[in-house]
Amino acid sequence: MDDWWSSSSDSFSLSAEIHEVMKAKEASLRAWVGQSPQLNMRRYLVDWLINISDNIFHFDPPTIHLAIYLLDNFMDRYEIQDKTIYLIALISLLIAVKMEEDSKVPKISELNRCVDNRFELKEYLHIELILLRSFCFDLVIPTAAHFIDYYETIALSADDLLKYKGYGDSCSDPSILYKKARLTVKKHIHYFLEISLQHIFLHYISHCFSV
Repeated sequence: MDDWWSSSSDSFSLSAEIHEVMKAKEASLRAWVGQSPQLNMRRYLVDWLINISDNIFHFDPPTIHLAIYLLDNFMDRYEIQDKTIYLIALISLLIAVKMEEDSKVPKISELNRCVDNRFELKEYLHIELILLRSFCFDLVIPTAAHFIDYYETIALSADDLLKYKGYGDSCSDPSILYKKARLTVKKHIHYFLEISLQHIFLHYISHCFSV
């Protein structure tokens, strides 16, 4: 549903209901354990996928977040050969795009160029089927990026600035202040959203050193 997070008076209650359904789905997802033999490669794989997503294909945040969720959980459950790990990452991205942005689905040849045409078409098709089966074809998976527009919408309202007198700001027009505040909130939200892609790994490493 497009723009389900809209806070207009006739859709806000529906948005809240959708949010609750998504939270329930999120709570039911398998917990990440961090037991992959390739755990030391995760940081580089995530950075690589972000670079591909942002600079080559220009995918939206929900796509890369879903791709990394798929990659994390597949790595967590299976022992993967190092030579195959980049193929798994690309297939995770491909599946995520099909779920989130079907108008931007890249050709396999385009994905293969990201690894210097290392793999054959049949390998992509084979691994894609393995991933789909491993998730039982249940790919409606909410990630942090799927909640962000809703939280951004409800985080700040014009009423929040009614008593704002422009502390340190020469402008006191409430509408202008509201727009500036929204931009600031959006900037910080997306900053932490990107950090969250590495956060689970950093939290796991911190836990390891504290034991």
